[in-house]
Amino acid sequence: MSASLKVIKSAALLLGMQVVQRGLGIISTLILARILTPDDFGIIALITIVLQFFELLAEIGNQQYIVQKEILRDSDLNTAWTMDILIKSLVALAVICSAPLLSAFFETPELALALTIATLALPLRALRTPGMMQAVREIDYRPLVSTYPLAKGTIVYCRDHHRLAIPELLGNRSGKPAFCSRVCHRFL
Repeated sequence: MSASLKVIKSAALLLGMQVVQRGLGIISTLILARILTPDDFGIIALITIVLQFFELLAEIGNQQYIVQKEILRDSDLNTAWTMDILIKSLVALAVICSAPLLSAFFETPELALALTIATLALPLRALRTPGMMQAVREIDYRPLVSTYPLAKGTIVYCRDHHRLAIPELLGNRSGKPAFCSRVCHRFL
């Protein structure tokens, strides 16, 4: 298959995934707005804002490095994977330690426990296999698209905002699979 055809197919897969992702995001927001009380919806919004901010800080560009590297070795993938886990674990620890301070700042006592539970998503998302980074490098987005419904298809329904943080552990709004990856790399 030529490189241009591969790029076109991959772009179409990514576009389709983005459309599905946005649609599911709108639907889930509407459902949550209908089910939750305004206070609980506010807590979920605060959790989402805090986690997105800290996840942005924890992103160190491993995937971009892997994609741009001319000769890719297993040691490069191992290093990128290990750094991702270590940094996201340290950021998660910082968020857990600062959860009481954030709870006091937002004057929402329930936020501390819910944020602590939802923060476990950061190191769990780092556990995605290096094979995913290699698939992006090879412009093969089929494994990413095939794991997306598994990550997004898990729905937890309850009125307790502490338990509503659990879906954050399974996948995030950007569509990256957490530990639901089915693509396994040979050294894992």
